[in-house]
Amino acid sequence: MIQAIIEQLTDFCDCLPDELTEEGAEELIARNIKEMIQLVSILTCWTNEPCETLLNSERREVIDVNAINPCDCKGGVMDFVPFYSPFDAGSFKVYLATLNGVHEEIEELDADSYSFVSSFNVLKIDVAKYIKQDLCSCCPPQRKLVIAYDAGYDLLPDCLLPLFCDLLHVIYDKNKCDCKACVACDKGNTEGEIDYNDEVSPKIGDYLNSLIKNIYTDQLGIVSLCGCDKPLWGIVT
Repeated sequence: MIQAIIEQLTDFCDCLPDELTEEGAEELIARNIKEMIQLVSILTCWTNEPCETLLNSERREVIDVNAINPCDCKGGVMDFVPFYSPFDAGSFKVYLATLNGVHEEIEELDADSYSFVSSFNVLKIDVAKYIKQDLCSCCPPQRKLVIAYDAGYDLLPDCLLPLFCDLLHVIYDKNKCDCKACVACDKGNTEGEIDYNDEVSPKIGDYLNSLIKNIYTDQLGIVSLCGCDKPLWGIVT
């Protein structure tokens, strides 16, 4: 996936630093692109798991089964709206997790117990046959539904490529600013010296934040999950 994104960016961006495009620079550009994607993923609330990004991967959400009433008009059929988008409608798998004492038992629901309804953009899940036998119990077992599905981007959205090209330049400049890149000054020679206490002195971190917040906020909103409502019963894991 990263290789495809490298090709996408090198084809789109007019002028990348020579070090990122020369032969043998695959590891360097891949490292910078991964850092860039991680940064954007954090800013757009895709990182609910460590190192999770907006790239396509399996996501999981958890629902408390005891919150579902099999005797209402829906007869135990619930509507599940995925938190992550875009998602692969053919990738859904649903599991029933039951706490038996101190042990957890996992059972995959039959494929005919759930289906994605594209017209309503929801996953319909029929849990009636899995929970009706517990209705007369004064202490129903603790059960949860675990919905797994693939969601995210295989490539960077075309409309965000200008943003990613700009960010790639900034992140590359940040990463190459090490001690070896600094030019030593002769003692007593202050020509060209930069006053880093000067409020107007450019700083890469400040520039990066300004670039994202002031210029690309609306564009990032296209992929952002920040502020999106969680499912009614679900917990994103």
